[in-house]
Amino acid sequence: MGDIREAVVIAIVVAVAVSTLASVAESRNDSTVRIDQYGESVMLTCTERDDVTFNHWLLPDIETIVDQSYSDQQVALLSNWSLYISRVEREHLGDYICSVVDETNKRPVYYKIHLYLYSPTIWEIYRHNFVIGGSAAGIVLLVFVFVCSVDNCRYSVRQQRKRKQRDMEMVKCDITGFVDDNSSGTFQNSSRHTGKYLAPDGTLITNFGATSTE
Repeated sequence: MGDIREAVVIAIVVAVAVSTLASVAESRNDSTVRIDQYGESVMLTCTERDDVTFNHWLLPDIETIVDQSYSDQQVALLSNWSLYISRVEREHLGDYICSVVDETNKRPVYYKIHLYLYSPTIWEIYRHNFVIGGSAAGIVLLVFVFVCSVDNCRYSVRQQRKRKQRDMEMVKCDITGFVDDNSSGTFQNSSRHTGKYLAPDGTLITNFGATSTE
């Protein structure tokens, strides 16, 4: 006899659950409640309407709560029909459906609340590390560019100095290619004639003839 009663109760509970889920599928009264970690306590509010009468709560495990006589160490029905869950664990996650009756048209209204554990994205987890790493990489790049710029500038200065030194040496070679004969004022043209001559008084003369005397 006891088995029959238990089977009937289970059948009624399943029928209520199926009926509730089917009705909720057409309802848009959905909301979500998030926890950041297990062990937190949450309160699920059915509705704040005054023109409805509480019917029951349907839990994620298909168990129903119809009044405050429900006994559970972590789940309790409050006087305002809200559901209080202390120390949320994995089995508490899921959809909670609150069923009420509209007193105006006597039709049931359902409110679904999805309780879930927040899972941060990869960016949220490593954002701090990315920011620090990016800043460090930027600083290293700036230092590298600065060092390269300074080195390039120094290289350009060295090249300019070398070019000036080569030019001066070429001028000296051109000048010494023409020497005076016993300081008599006569200039002798060497095989490196370039049209540049050094007078006895030390004056550099350009565009002059091959050999000339003063």
